[in-house]
Amino acid sequence: MTVYEDGTEVPEGGAVVGGPAVGALAFGWLGPGDLGPPRHCPDSLLRVLEDAARSPVGRTRGFHRCPFCPDAEFWLTRHQTTDGSELWLGSAAIEVRDRSGRTWQAPNLVLHYVTAHGYLPPAPLVETYGTAR
Repeated sequence: MTVYEDGTEVPEGGAVVGGPAVGALAFGWLGPGDLGPPRHCPDSLLRVLEDAARSPVGRTRGFHRCPFCPDAEFWLTRHQTTDGSELWLGSAAIEVRDRSGRTWQAPNLVLHYVTAHGYLPPAPLVETYGTAR
């Protein structure tokens, strides 16, 4: 999967069919060693990410497995949402906006990174949608 440092601008065309919004900032495009210590994502931010994943902005050309799960099956990753529904992750990107109106783009696998591995999205998103513990 393509790796972008959190908070950097996603290049034109990006990693998904259709590309990112102009000037979109990256988050959750993780590579080995990018997780950092586990943190708690506010539930309100998790729900925003789930809502965004229900209407992805782009599709990848194929799918990606979680690079942090050594026993990950060779298929899409299943995510049980906070409302009990199910999402399949690994084949699309999502976009959310922070309180200043900036667009942030992530692979939809970011939901798995948050819930299974303790990834915390960048501060502007946490500050917009809730506070971290």
